[in-house]
Amino acid sequence: MTSKVASGQVAKIKLKNLTSTTTIGYKFKTNAPLKYSVKPVLGTLAPGETVKVYGMRSEVKQSPTLDDSIQRKH
Repeated sequence: MTSKVASGQVAKIKLKNLTSTTTIGYKFKTNAPLKYSVKPVLGTLAPGETVKVYGMRSEVKQSPTLDDSIQRKH
């Protein structure tokens, strides 16, 4: 499920531990941490437990280039 919010888009992922005896762990990583964030990033799930994880796309502000910073100093 994806919905729009002021800062970008949000995706909801529902994780469920289908085992009956084992606690499991999860961890999300992104290859573009300035563009995407995930909440909660990691956690554990007891047998039968469910958690909702939200992935958000952020608006990225351009950072100054090296040329811009050199010009400001002079």
